[in-house]
Amino acid sequence: MMRYTQKRTCSIVRWLCVFFVTTCGTNQMAFGSQTVVTPIQPVEDGPFKIVTILGSSYYQVLDFNGEPAHYIYFDVPDSFVVSGQPLFVQVFYREYGNGSLGLEYDSSHSEGTALQQIYWPSEESYGTFCSNGRGERQAVFMVQKPRFQGNQNGGADCRLFGFFGQERLTIRSMILWTTPPPFFSENSVKPWLQEYSGPTRNDIDRTTIDGKVLCGYQGWFNTPNDGAEMGYRHWSRDPYGVAPGTITVDYWPDVSEYDPTDLYQVNGMTHPDGQPSYLYSAFRKGPVLKHFQWMRQYGIDGVFLSRFISETVYPQTFRHINMVLAHVREGCHLEGRIWAIMYDVSGSWENMGPADVINDWKFLCDQVKIRQDTRYLYDNGKPVVLLWGFGFTDRNWTAQQAAEVIEFFKNDPAYGDVMLIGGVDPYWRTLTGGSKTEPEWAAVYRSFDAISTWDAGRYIDFSSLAHFQENVWAQDIDHLNTLGKGYMPTVFPGFSWDNLNNYSPGQSKIPRMGGEFLWKQFYYLKSLGVKSVFVGMFDEVDEGTAIYKVSDQPPVENYFLTYEGKPKDWYLKITGTATMMMRDQIPLTDAVPPNMPFPINETNSRMWTVYK
Repeated sequence: MMRYTQKRTCSIVRWLCVFFVTTCGTNQMAFGSQTVVTPIQPVEDGPFKIVTILGSSYYQVLDFNGEPAHYIYFDVPDSFVVSGQPLFVQVFYREYGNGSLGLEYDSSHSEGTALQQIYWPSEESYGTFCSNGRGERQAVFMVQKPRFQGNQNGGADCRLFGFFGQERLTIRSMILWTTPPPFFSENSVKPWLQEYSGPTRNDIDRTTIDGKVLCGYQGWFNTPNDGAEMGYRHWSRDPYGVAPGTITVDYWPDVSEYDPTDLYQVNGMTHPDGQPSYLYSAFRKGPVLKHFQWMRQYGIDGVFLSRFISETVYPQTFRHINMVLAHVREGCHLEGRIWAIMYDVSGSWENMGPADVINDWKFLCDQVKIRQDTRYLYDNGKPVVLLWGFGFTDRNWTAQQAAEVIEFFKNDPAYGDVMLIGGVDPYWRTLTGGSKTEPEWAAVYRSFDAISTWDAGRYIDFSSLAHFQENVWAQDIDHLNTLGKGYMPTVFPGFSWDNLNNYSPGQSKIPRMGGEFLWKQFYYLKSLGVKSVFVGMFDEVDEGTAIYKVSDQPPVENYFLTYEGKPKDWYLKITGTATMMMRDQIPLTDAVPPNMPFPINETNSRMWTVYK
């Protein structure tokens, strides 16, 4: 909606109108729910020209200050009536270079400065992440409070922007919708807000944590094609590519059982046989459901789902963790597993505090209906929550903040009455090691209903493990028994984060010893009378503690670890068999059994009965 007197060439405007009508299609225009939005020329920081690519006309930015301009400005027709309702902006563009497409609009927001209100970022968008695909893409933006009074440069109502290095922002068309276009509706689905209503099974008892072996599940991996708009998150430091120097995992996942439509080919990474490599995203349902299928096939009870508080405050990461939650919930129903939330305060910003945890739990209770889910873990009639990270020296939470969160979960009349587990440093009892030393932490630790010590890396071989079980686990158990508290220590198969920290190969490695290291931990815990065990972790290839299937032929371009000749499902077998030992379903033994009854063949009734 132009509010300026700058002259424009009538022939150009006439040509643009014809171009947009023929590009967008007369059917769309006839419905009356879409309006063509035309670019403005000239605007100093948004110059463009018309180019032809593969027979279609596009607007392509020119140079500004010696480099490709970042903006193209658009004018909403004066005939369009702004009703105060959200609007949707659909854009067709060429994906050149690595970067993101964005939109800023003239808004009626009251917060912020006047300039911020004029260049307000769209509240929700899809199809904006670019990784040099070189083809045409579609993006859609929701603008919550449009004003469109021509207050931007050149009298514009909104502007598209892109930062693609030396590549140029190239747009075919922009269309304004009063209702969500199909692309927006397809991508804005929020399955976590609907209670699960599909097939279910109840193989694993969800009414008690006793006798359970539960894995930590990160679910934090992304790929450029997954719809989350975050690129190669957790696979690489570079969201746009995976290459030596950017890789942040020490194991490469085996993806041979995944649906090919859930995978993304990684350019420049090849397996020893010359075949291209692929990665998965937990944002997609298929890989997560596959993981839970493995859990059932290998006798693993379920998971504590990591939920980082720092990821609840940003729309993109909040959407990701909620999507993964929906997949995990569905996987537990389909495969008869159990799940519970593990809040992790790692990476919290300094200005974050108890309210961030409390508000998210209220969201999960009120909108996700987590307490009503029939596969969510309970103990003594209370929903189980694990709070991980309080009291560690490298976490910035105070004892007072921790106490406030614990008080809420245990005693809030509407949201409390939770069975609360503290994920803490193994030297919590003595306020030494990696624990904070202020005396008030002693009371905080003992206010949990149970303690789960994070033991990964605290011992590195059989000798240090034996010392640890005698001086930490055994003494923890004695102390907690006097308090009437529960105990769920951590076991881990090995460790390595060389790629994550740019270490030389092998610098951080704690050897897996063919699985004997992991088994010996289970053996000691069973010998001490421990009833519940936390396995760190199911899918943690960043720190090399994963137990799921990894490739024995990883890409040759970078350093990776393998399971050293053991089958790719070796650690799933060990975890499932150790679970049977913890339940007295097989004899106590200090070495990996030669014959492990996994994976389960459901046609074999004997094995299925033993498993259940």
